[in-house]
Formats: sequence, C-alpha cells, structure tokens
Amino acid sequence: MSYNDKHNEANSENNEDGENRNRSGNCGTEGDTDDSAVLALRARQQRNFLTTLLVAQGIPMLAHGDESGRSQRGNNNACCQDGPLSWVDRSLAEQDSGLWRMNEDDWARPDAHAVGLYLNGDAITEPDPLGQKVQDDSLLLLFNACAANVDFTLPEAQHAQT
Repeated sequence: MSYNDKHNEANSENNEDGENRNRSGNCGTEGDTDDSAVLALRARQQRNFLTTLLVAQGIPMLAHGDESGRSQRGNNNACCQDGPLSWVDRSLAEQDSGLWRMNEDDWARPDAHAVGLYLNGDAITEPDPLGQKVQDDSLLLLFNACAANVDFTLPEAQHAQT
C-alpha cells in the first residue's frame, strides 16, 4: 500500500501529529488497490529504492518489513500505536512480492554466483557543503561465491586511478 498523504487519524490528534510531507508517492491510487498496473509500478519502485539504498555509499539502514512491503496504512507517526497498524505482519514475507526471491533452481544456476560493482569516485554529482566538487577514491568490488574461478570484465582504463 502506498500513500501520498498522511493518515494519522487513529492517533486521536485530529491528524495533526506527524510530518505533513510524507516524501512518498501512491503511484496513482491512495492505499489499497487491485489495479495491476499500479501494483506493478509500486513493486518496481520498491525494487528501485532498495537497490539504490544497497549500492549507495555508507551503511544501508532498512526498517524491518521494508523488504516485504510493510505498510502503516499512511500513518507516519505510528509509534503511539500498539496494534496491527504498527506491528510487523510476518505473513507478508511469505507472499511472493517478486523481490529477490530465489528458489532452488536459482541457487544452483552456474552463472549466478558472482557480482561486480564499480563505484566511481570521480562521478559524484552532489557538491560538498561549500558547493565544491566532491572527489573520492574509486572502488571496484568483485564477489565470487563459486568454487571455480570466474572471469570479470574490468572497467575501462579511463576509470582507473593512479
């Protein structure tokens, strides 16, 4: 479920508590929907945001339930609630959200045991607090979970730092 607006009515403060800007989007429908196009867009957005979080610099912080589409039904100040609104519904994890769920065949694929990621320290577009260009070290991460050697294609020489 996705919401554009806060829905803190259950908090008994006339919906005046909590932040008024949710910084979220409902993909065209507020709350629950059966519209397959809206649900597909929401699922894609969830994957996009989680991927962005996981490859961003720094330590990724994920609230329990985010990976399975947990919702507080638009309540952005549910800390005062002790009930289903604020509880984590564990049955969501059992539903097929299409989010990185791997079965036995996926784990056994011979081509799915390695991943590479290049973080280009020269490509940071956000300026520092003084408005200056930020440059950092570049980082190449290569992971191989297979017992056999894996050939990786390295970035072009123009991206290498000396």
